[in-house]
Amino acid sequence: MLRGDIEGLRAIAVMMVLLYHAGLPGVSGGFAGVDVFFVISGYLITNQLVREASTNRRISLTRFYARRARRLLPAATLVLLTTTIAGWWLLPRGRHAELGIDVLAATGYVLNWSLAARQVDYLAEDAAPSLVQHYWSLSVEEQFYVLWPLLIIAVLWATHRYRLRLLPMLALALTLVVATSLAWSVTSTASSPQTAYFVTTTRVWQLGTGALLVLATPLLARLPRPAAATAAWAGLALIATTLFTTTTATPWPGTAALLPTLGTAAVIAGGATWPTNPAARLLSHRPMLFLGAISYGLYLWHWPALRLLAETHPDATLPTRLAVAAASILAAWATLHLVENPIRHHPALTTDHRRTLLLGATAMALTATTATTLWATAPTLDTQ
Repeated sequence: MLRGDIEGLRAIAVMMVLLYHAGLPGVSGGFAGVDVFFVISGYLITNQLVREASTNRRISLTRFYARRARRLLPAATLVLLTTTIAGWWLLPRGRHAELGIDVLAATGYVLNWSLAARQVDYLAEDAAPSLVQHYWSLSVEEQFYVLWPLLIIAVLWATHRYRLRLLPMLALALTLVVATSLAWSVTSTASSPQTAYFVTTTRVWQLGTGALLVLATPLLARLPRPAAATAAWAGLALIATTLFTTTTATPWPGTAALLPTLGTAAVIAGGATWPTNPAARLLSHRPMLFLGAISYGLYLWHWPALRLLAETHPDATLPTRLAVAAASILAAWATLHLVENPIRHHPALTTDHRRTLLLGATAMALTATTATTLWATAPTLDTQ
């Protein structure tokens, strides 16, 4: 069932990131839109897995990974291929090798670790970031999607083996993961902020926060409506506070990321208790639902478009940058209707998970081959 408040949260998250990357004054904390996405993803994926585990006492990894492949790979592959070709055409040849390496890492969903190893500063204002640097957050989520069902399967096995109750054991396991990751995030942000920003271990707690909301659903259902409405409005206030008060000087993620993380969790909790609370109705307006529906494609398209603009027209004005951002909305809408939905709902794929996985592997191989070709043909010191 589609929840309008979650679609609205997606819209807020992607617009935070979009306007921040477009350089709109006053939205200094827009990069935290990614943190909002993490909580949403943790909630939705865990809800799906827990429902299957509770009903069937098992989880089909083939079906789960096939559904993720149909959802994520079509648009991700299209944008990576387009960006690689555009980078080959528009970037200086001396940067082709690095772009090829980054696209290869993005294809394998390990770009976040690659950027961390290079000590890239995502929040640096004077750096020339990669055209696919935004794939770091998709890498975090994909790694979560690989490992999270395995954790739930392990808990399922333990509950069956020792005759334990599933939900309490899941709550215990997830709480330990969240607490450990949060502690790691705080200490790593203090000691190595550039690395901490990207690595999965400092971000799992945000996805896990969304996951814990699923297990808290029976408790949330008992909340009175005024409490649910208050939680939802307070959550939106926390997200807004992050957007307007956080800056690139704020150590991130660390404790500062509690603001958007708990804010997002509060909005989702309020909607789980009272789906039509006033904040949820605000988030469910048609423009918010539209942006929420295209949020994935918009996140993918906007960054390379804005980066290529910066590379070719470094003095581009704010209206020009906003126009490119608006064009990204059109690209995301077209991608949703011409690529994402047709593949995601194609009968030949929804009924044959192995065929889906084979098609996904083929798409990744195509992107990897293109990236490798760009890297292999890039000039070296010997050829320059």
